[in-house]
Amino acid sequence: MNSITERRRAEHTLRKFASVLGDNPRAVKKFLNTYSILRSIRILEDIHVDPDALALWCLLCVRWPNVADHLAACPEAVEGIAEPLWCSEHFPEPLRAAAESPELRAVVTSPDGGPLTPDLIRQCCGARRGRTGGR
Repeated sequence: MNSITERRRAEHTLRKFASVLGDNPRAVKKFLNTYSILRSIRILEDIHVDPDALALWCLLCVRWPNVADHLAACPEAVEGIAEPLWCSEHFPEPLRAAAESPELRAVVTSPDGGPLTPDLIRQCCGARRGRTGGR
């Protein structure tokens, strides 16, 4: 973010997601940095991403990085988080416990910027609509 005004605007926008991060200052700083970097990259790529959707994606990247990596490679797997009965069809065994987390489901299905869909995940990762692929 280039100016103080832009930074304040972003912090105001992101404040609603603070409760999901908890009280860990490192996690909050990592979230803010991840958001700022990804937002700047998407702007340079001329890919419009809803700020709240990008914030949800950044929360996922910070709190559940292995799940985020899997979703970046296979965005359709988000269906296994939104609907726990499909989790085993979309996630390998090592990721299932995290993918079944109620906290993760709350982020993915959040009304603020969500629910995260395969298309939104692709946009957050920098893939234009209709393309497949990860970050």
